[in-house]
Amino acid sequence: TYDLTEANLDRFKLSFPQDQEASSTDTIFVSSDGCSSNSGDHEEPATHDEKFAREVIDTVRRAVQDELEFDGVLLEVNSVKFGYDASIVDCCRACLLGFLQLAEESDNPKKIFHKTMLKWSKLLLKFHSAPVEWEVLATLIEFSKTSKNELIKDKVHVFMHVLYDQDVISEDTFLEWERAKLMEREAGTISADDKYILENSEEFFDMLKGSGSDETDSED
Repeated sequence: TYDLTEANLDRFKLSFPQDQEASSTDTIFVSSDGCSSNSGDHEEPATHDEKFAREVIDTVRRAVQDELEFDGVLLEVNSVKFGYDASIVDCCRACLLGFLQLAEESDNPKKIFHKTMLKWSKLLLKFHSAPVEWEVLATLIEFSKTSKNELIKDKVHVFMHVLYDQDVISEDTFLEWERAKLMEREAGTISADDKYILENSEEFFDMLKGSGSDETDSED
C-alpha cells in the first residue's frame, strides 16, 4: 500500500506555500523568464523541478485554452518529461496543477474543471499507476487548501467526484484516505483543513461505499 504521507508535496513550490510558517502571500511562482520569486522584490533562479513544472503547466493551459489536439499535446508533454528526466508522477502532478489553475481563475471552478476533465483526463491517465493516484489526490487536496478561490476548498468533493468518474482516482484510494483521516480525527491529530475536507466530503465517501456494496450485491 502506498503511504500518502510519503507523497512529496513540496517539490513544485510554484503552487504551494514555501513552508508551513509562510503566509499565503509568500507563495512562490515561476515567471516566464525562468526565475522564481515570492511576494517581495527578491528574485532567484527557478529550480530544475520548478522549470519542469512550469513548462508542463504552460503546455496544458495552452492546450485547453487553444483547444489543441490531444496527440500533439501528449507528444509535447513527453518531450518535456524526457528533457528534464522527470517521472510519471511529476508529469501527472504538473498536468493536474495546470487544469486546477484554469478552474481556480474562473467564476465557476467546478464547471470548468468538469468540462476540462471530460476531454483532458486521458492525459492524466497516460501517466497513471497506483502510486500516481495518491499523488493526484494529495495534489488536489493541497491545492484546495492554498487556493485563493474559496469555491475550490468548499467544493473539493466535487473535484474528487470528477476525478473518480474519469477513472483518474479509484474508489479504494479515496476510501483509504478517508480511513486515514478518520483515524487522525479520532486521535485528535487531524489538521483543521483536513477535518473540513473530510466532513465536507462525507456525502461523496458515503456514495463510494454504497456503490461498492451495490457491486458486491450484483456479483452475488
